[in-house]
Amino acid sequence: MPSNYVVLSVFKLRVVADTNGLSSKTIGCNDCEPSDEEPLCNTVQATEPTASNVPKGVRPSYRWRKKVFQPPILAFTGAKMEAPANQNIKTPYQYFQQFVTADMIDGMVDNTNLYSTQKMGKSINTTKKEVEQMMGMYFHMGLVRMSSVRQYWKQGTNYVPVSSVMPRNRFQQLATQLYFVNNSSILDEQKKDKLWKIRPWLDSLRDQCLKVTAEERNSIDEMMVQYRGTTSPIRQYIKSKPLLWAFKVWGRAGTSGMLFYFDIYQSGDGTRSHLGQGGDVVMKLVFTLEKNSNYKIYADNLFTSVPLLEKLLG
Repeated sequence: MPSNYVVLSVFKLRVVADTNGLSSKTIGCNDCEPSDEEPLCNTVQATEPTASNVPKGVRPSYRWRKKVFQPPILAFTGAKMEAPANQNIKTPYQYFQQFVTADMIDGMVDNTNLYSTQKMGKSINTTKKEVEQMMGMYFHMGLVRMSSVRQYWKQGTNYVPVSSVMPRNRFQQLATQLYFVNNSSILDEQKKDKLWKIRPWLDSLRDQCLKVTAEERNSIDEMMVQYRGTTSPIRQYIKSKPLLWAFKVWGRAGTSGMLFYFDIYQSGDGTRSHLGQGGDVVMKLVFTLEKNSNYKIYADNLFTSVPLLEKLLG
């Protein structure tokens, strides 16, 4: 019997890391001997080494073992989100500015005017206020869906929260010229990133999300953002999803629904750790959380594996 054990507090399982095994095996409760002790699925014990330091090329195998389950200490010790005092409650616009900062808008304005000059020979002359108005119009379009953008201005389908803000032609002109980077300053190495045209803006938005105090319980899952175009190299076709063609975004959110961290999937590059793709995604999304604070991570079977639970526990 191997004497090397691994703690997996979330599973409430006992596993054994067998460094002599070359394949992965899990033995269920039916393979255990009857006992008057607690059920096997409520038991765990641990010693070194763990599966995470098994020699390269050797996959650890896991087996059920009979040991009295010792529940780990799960008291949360991280920073807690506190409700603001009444006088500090933000307006919707102030809340928007918390995530989309003035610097982000200014960058869009400068790069849009520069791009339009490079493309058409003259500047589109947009302003910070106009860019903010355009973003607000897109928010309203997301709430009231129509078959085409033109429908928001047409007689009979006219939608005042959109049509009264900006003429249709100006909106469509801006939509074709909106830009986030200066093409002339981008290096060839940076262009290997499939999202290089919006990378500075994405990173800034993610940094603002990280400034919000994370909750004790975090859920990690994929989000699908519908995309009907045909030119994007990162669009995904997933037959089992309601949105067949979409962008896939990995996200970590709290019980309140607040998104704390995200990463847009660009398709695999062939490099994965022993945790697999799902485990690598989880580790990427939780690395900003304070260590040893007992955050609770929830994920479905797309992400979960025994090696991942070992990694999280460590």
